[in-house]
Amino acid sequence: MNKKIYLLGLVLVAVVLVSGCTQQSKHTLTVSAPTEGQEVTGPDVTVKLSTNLKVVAPSDKNVEGQGHFHLYVDGGTYIPVAADSYTAKGLKTGDHTVKVELHANDHSLLGVEKTVKFKVKAASVPLTTAAKGSLVESIAGEGTKTAPKNVATPPSLPTGKFIGK
Repeated sequence: MNKKIYLLGLVLVAVVLVSGCTQQSKHTLTVSAPTEGQEVTGPDVTVKLSTNLKVVAPSDKNVEGQGHFHLYVDGGTYIPVAADSYTAKGLKTGDHTVKVELHANDHSLLGVEKTVKFKVKAASVPLTTAAKGSLVESIAGEGTKTAPKNVATPPSLPTGKFIGK
């Protein structure tokens, strides 16, 4: 009986020790846009971020409760971000990946990261906007128009005989 209690005690101590080794980060990181698998209109895409840290510009001195983001677009070089959003400009249509890491003031990794995959689609331009004032506009049925009031009326052609050879 004593041997069973002793073994049970050892198992309990082992469980407590192991659970203490798998400490979860006290810092949070959320990427609220774009969402996983979302199709967004490009070519510029705004990545929206949040954390429970006070987001500040990187510096040499670490302050508890402060940090910033490192953002990687399609595996490129990191971009330090000290704001709640970043706009990736000029993304081509197709699949893209954004990885965001949470860092302390001195750029040391705080152990929290998120990766989001999304798709960029081309921006569509309505035909009526693209064709204003063009030949397509008159073909589309707007027909002839009267001249605006601020445009002078052309002079009348002279009547009478033709002068010349």
